[in-house]
This record gives sequence, C-alpha cells and structure tokens, in this order.
Amino acid sequence: MATAMTAADAFAALRRAFEANDADAAVDAYADDAVVVGYSERNRPGSAQRIEGRAGIEPWIRDVIGRNLRHSLSDEGIGEDRFAAVETCVYQTGENVVSVMVCHVRDGKIARQVGVETWDE
Repeated sequence: MATAMTAADAFAALRRAFEANDADAAVDAYADDAVVVGYSERNRPGSAQRIEGRAGIEPWIRDVIGRNLRHSLSDEGIGEDRFAAVETCVYQTGENVVSVMVCHVRDGKIARQVGVETWDE
C-alpha cells in the first residue's frame, strides 16, 4: 500500500532540490495548479508577484537555480498540510538573498506558496 505524501515529505523534497541546484526536482515539488505569491522591495503588497501553474513556475525556478547560487532551507516549521521555512541564497560574489516562505501542501505537492524576500544591494 502506498504511503500518502506529507508536508514533511514536500519540504524534504524541496530542500534536496534547492540544495542540489536540481531544477527538475524543484519544479516537480509543485502541483500542476500551484500558485506562488512573492513580496519584495520590487513587488510590494499592491503589486505582488503572482505565478500560476507549474508551467508558469518552471521558468521562475529554472532562473533562480540557473544563477548558480548556494541555497539552503532552514528554520522549518512543519504541520499537517503546510510548512514554513527560511531560504538563504548566496551568490558567488558573496551577496545574499533571504526569503521566508509558507507553503500549503496538497497530495504531497506545494499547492500555494507565499513568501517575502530581501537581498543585498
């Protein structure tokens, strides 16, 4: 009998994918109809970045992973159907990007992600 995927499984898959710079695995962590909402200095609350569907999320993930950053996910909090974590990215130049994300999980895949990021200038 197959075991249902949990929020802990979804977090572990995303962590492995980002820390290995594996774009295919990172894209696979999202549901087909997933939505990502992002807030930052460029995307303030009135004009948040909104990416819909795995097909829309894929180029975004490939761009992030293609920058050859060192990614780490930490400080996770994992519940029954969601997880929250801090993602830290370091460019080869030493500049940092830090984001905090809350991910709602359905059937072992990220269905909705809301995050806030900041970076060195």
